[in-house]
Amino acid sequence: MSSAPVRSATPQEIVRILSTYRDRWLLPTIVCAVLSVAYALVMSRTWEASQALVLRQEATGASLKHPGKFSDLYEMRTIQETILELVKSRQVVTATIKEVNEDSGRQAYEPSDREIEKFRKRLQMLPPHGAEFGKTEVFYLTVKDPSRERAIRLVAELCDQLDLRLSQLRDERAQSLIAELDKQVELSAARHDKETQRLIEFEGQLGADLGE
Repeated sequence: MSSAPVRSATPQEIVRILSTYRDRWLLPTIVCAVLSVAYALVMSRTWEASQALVLRQEATGASLKHPGKFSDLYEMRTIQETILELVKSRQVVTATIKEVNEDSGRQAYEPSDREIEKFRKRLQMLPPHGAEFGKTEVFYLTVKDPSRERAIRLVAELCDQLDLRLSQLRDERAQSLIAELDKQVELSAARHDKETQRLIEFEGQLGADLGE
């Protein structure tokens, strides 16, 4: 049993059908067009500002056996994950928002938890050109905001606060290491004094037989 071939409609037939049933498609088209225009007028536009950063091995406080290079990709990925946690930390985000508000002439205030969380959602740390995170020393910090100028100021201030926080973190690690070394020196000196005192007592007990 053979089926009859399906005949395609000609352009003239399509025009005739649209003209005949124009009430069925004209009104929905107009409504959709009006809604689209209204949404385009009232929707909030978001600007995205980005800043490229290069992670140097010397800046991390790691070993300097190979200056300017990481020992492996795992080390570089670990440092980048640390930076990502720092850039989203409450201290960095709060300082960034407060500085930008003051520069904009706004009243200085402590950002709320909701404002901080909103800023974090608009913040991204991405590798360039779709590269895998942790396999390139270059990465981008991007910030979104309804205001173009504010987005630029936010990403610039965020980089400054991140650099400041990294410096503080390196100083804290250095102070911790110095304190640990001082403690080791103190314990070694006390042990040395104790052994020296034992030797003096031993020599005193020998008396005249010390030469023998």
